[in-house]
Amino acid sequence: MDYEITEQDVLYNDWFLPSKGEPFEIYENIDLLSEFNLILQICTSTEADQNAGAWRQNIFTSAQNVSKKYKPFSVRPVKIF
Repeated sequence: MDYEITEQDVLYNDWFLPSKGEPFEIYENIDLLSEFNLILQICTSTEADQNAGAWRQNIFTSAQNVSKKYKPFSVRPVKIF
């Protein structure tokens, strides 16, 4: 996935789709991240066994489930600081 943003004339283009374990860190810090109020679940880049789909993370309950790839879910590119 290609994602980039320019802020104050600085290009940030090193964003990536989080793997299965990384959205749990969002869950643990949800109170600090007000922009997540409307996002319930985030798809990850981690595929489930036997082509069953991709893992997703519920941001408010910490539950992780497998979802078929054709179902619409939010993605949230992240970057390491």
